[in-house]
Amino acid sequence: MDPAQASRLCSYPCAAFPTPKATEVNRFESSMDNRKAILEYMKQIEVQEKTGSLYLVHGAADHTELTEMKEVIRVYFHGGLVSAMSSSLPEYRLGQYCLKEGIIDPPDLHKQIKGRDHRPLGEAIVAAGLAEPVEIQQLLQKQAIDVFRRALENGFRIESFEPMSVHLGIPLKARLDVLLLDLARTAANTFEPGLYEKIGLIAEHTFATLPWQPAELAVLDCLLQPKNLEELMGETGLPESQLVACLQTLRALGMIEIREEETEEERSVALTVRERLPLEQLVPEAADALLSQQLETVTNEHSFASEQFASLKVRIKESRAGSPHKVITVTSPHIQDGKSLVSANLAFSFARDSGTRTILVDCDLRRPSLHRYLGIPPEPGLIGYLSTNLLRPYCFMRQVQGLFVLAAGGISDSPIELLSLRKMRELFDYLRIEFDVVIIDSPPLNPISDTRLISGFSDDVILVIRRGRTPFATIEQGLKVVDRKKILGVVFNDLDEKESQFSYYQHSYYHPGKDRQSSRTRRRKRNAP
Repeated sequence: MDPAQASRLCSYPCAAFPTPKATEVNRFESSMDNRKAILEYMKQIEVQEKTGSLYLVHGAADHTELTEMKEVIRVYFHGGLVSAMSSSLPEYRLGQYCLKEGIIDPPDLHKQIKGRDHRPLGEAIVAAGLAEPVEIQQLLQKQAIDVFRRALENGFRIESFEPMSVHLGIPLKARLDVLLLDLARTAANTFEPGLYEKIGLIAEHTFATLPWQPAELAVLDCLLQPKNLEELMGETGLPESQLVACLQTLRALGMIEIREEETEEERSVALTVRERLPLEQLVPEAADALLSQQLETVTNEHSFASEQFASLKVRIKESRAGSPHKVITVTSPHIQDGKSLVSANLAFSFARDSGTRTILVDCDLRRPSLHRYLGIPPEPGLIGYLSTNLLRPYCFMRQVQGLFVLAAGGISDSPIELLSLRKMRELFDYLRIEFDVVIIDSPPLNPISDTRLISGFSDDVILVIRRGRTPFATIEQGLKVVDRKKILGVVFNDLDEKESQFSYYQHSYYHPGKDRQSSRTRRRKRNAP
């Protein structure tokens, strides 16, 4: 298939841009600047939580039909959030982005489009096992930013808005300010503050509403009290070029300004505000997280599995009564025993308790998987923190439905070296102060020894074993890796409801089951002739 033929197949969610009926649309004839008009109207859609499609076209207003326009940009909204953006030009369609990123090749792309049965292309690619939902969501983000920049920089105007519902299986779910943040990061650098000029925030902001990068978050935290470039470089450890790039982004968003030297009173107020800024207002929220259905403590709070994790949480609290233990490592003798799923469900269960600030840390730097269950990118994360100088740990965290998360940050070529750094000890000293519960998803005990290091930072260890699949010899070998005095208990994974009960032998043993319907289904299968 030649590139031209492939590009014609790259529409999302469909190739055609239907002409809205006159009775279903609102037409706009405005003397305002096109860019300002687009931003103001998109904000209205967001505030009013509208669902429909916004059509943007190039050139002066006339009566040309949409299908006859040289280029039409379509913005899909659902409940006021941007689900996707697409252009009638082939190079700005999702299929092209999939080809560029190597997710799919032209023959497979042609096959998916032909066989998708009117499904959006991204959904069809995920169903075929060619990409993860979070990968498609990242491409939708890139596509939206490119299309949005094109609309704002090339004089596009609002043609119409059509109230309609378009089902997208993997929606972007982006707010306008998130899109503007991405645009600001790539704006031309015109901000050149003097070395000793004071820079400060224009107004108080809740930073957690935007997906800041670690360096940006560090700069924002420092600017709660006005500082000059030299002071900012000293506190953040950022080189001048990277610091100025962060400041340019904040300037493009209208968040900072050059200030005169502040008075002693202003300095005192700024310090007071900084001391009272909680992590909940500082750490970015992953509002677009695509949680796995296997995280039943979130997706199905009343299921049997959710109840079992709640019971496990209670038993952990009882076993630690009167002790300061708060850091729990979850590991398994072997891969695919389910330790990441158990650690995530347990962490969400703790986070549901009012006043219990909980963080989930992915310390599996060889085969990280927590980010896939949580539906968030692997970066930023632990590797980024351990590889930087002065940036604080919160700069690399995210919030997912009330749970703080420090993802792995990618895959490391030298995990033992990273985990052995003094910064790792400093990290857990910090987490013990800031959090009530720390859940660590650790690598398996066999055949590597990462967990020996990680368990040294924790108070308790929970061992996850998959019934019928984890050899006893592997369990015995794994138990030699960790201090047995720290083993709080064992989770037997993948048991039926009737087998899910507590028993005791030196430690409490926990057996999570699946919901009642699934257990009945498995019993019927076993009893079937």
